[in-house]
Amino acid sequence: MVKFGFETEEINEGKARIIVPKTRRGKGPGKKEAFPFYNPVMEVNRDVSILVVQKLVEKGGSRILDGLSGTGIRGIRLALEVEGGLSVLLNDWNEDSFELMLENIKKNGVNNAEARQEDLNQLLSKGTFDYVDVDPFGTPVQFVDKALKAVDDGGCLAITATDTAALAGSYPGACRRKYDAEPMQTRTRHEVGLRILIGHCARCAADHGIGIHPLVSHSSDHYYRTYMKVTGGKSDQELGYLLKDPDTLETHLDVTKRSDVSSAGPLWIGRIWDPDFLRELRPRSYMSSKTSKLLDTIKAESTIDEPYYSSDEMASRLKVHTPSLASILESLRDNGYSASLTHFDPKGFRTDAPLESILSVFQAD
Repeated sequence: MVKFGFETEEINEGKARIIVPKTRRGKGPGKKEAFPFYNPVMEVNRDVSILVVQKLVEKGGSRILDGLSGTGIRGIRLALEVEGGLSVLLNDWNEDSFELMLENIKKNGVNNAEARQEDLNQLLSKGTFDYVDVDPFGTPVQFVDKALKAVDDGGCLAITATDTAALAGSYPGACRRKYDAEPMQTRTRHEVGLRILIGHCARCAADHGIGIHPLVSHSSDHYYRTYMKVTGGKSDQELGYLLKDPDTLETHLDVTKRSDVSSAGPLWIGRIWDPDFLRELRPRSYMSSKTSKLLDTIKAESTIDEPYYSSDEMASRLKVHTPSLASILESLRDNGYSASLTHFDPKGFRTDAPLESILSVFQAD
């Protein structure tokens, strides 16, 4: 076995057996380490990528790039678990990561994966792929431009952002500087942050005359994640603002900004999911139960275009007790509206009902 300058341990995830650094690992990204980074909390993230790439391969995709591989766990799982002919390129600039990836490739006996040690932007400039995965420590903005151009027409770009404090409004200056967008510090801030991330990608794509189509997007734990189909011809870029009345809490998406209400953006105002694509994703029996729960919730809310509401926030404004989510959904559906839970907030709900109908549910005796 390769001797590393740090203590290691073996872990199982999916169908892979991986050597990883033996370090203290918390829920969030924590302090950036010099040695290969592995976060067990990201298992759901990696599970979903397996399912997305499986559908891509079934439609003819085969060239896969895991751009910031760390220990190599995502790329090796893709090589092991995705059925069909595919080749996986694992890459990381860190020398220890490169050596660890080589060892893990050998350990798992995968012959359809290889490892590189290159600067990601330089690698992205050398060729194209059917699927590019960019999962960095912090913001992905420095990679988005070249990553978009490295995806073939009809392929998929997967982006993770762990700088959620900036995107969600805790550090608005950082959001303006990195994403050229205004965040919103509100109970619905995580949807705002995810839409800002997608909107940034859409604006970068438009600069190159190409378009994006979000397939799957989610906010989980300490990160935002989106999978976008990249289209070779410029398509409608659904960009605008999220508007929220601070008095009524009415929230909607619009192409124009107004001065009489709170606003966030520019951001993506179209659907952040493709319901038809989502329906084809079926978690496998060995995957985390959290993956199934996440996808079930997203599938339910994916057909409702309006931003979600926080039941606690609404009840607080009206000075009433918070109704149960089950009773809120039942009442809205009984009145002919679509309504669902949202994965963004355990106390949130999404509906196409007008504000007055939502208020009547909270004000009912």
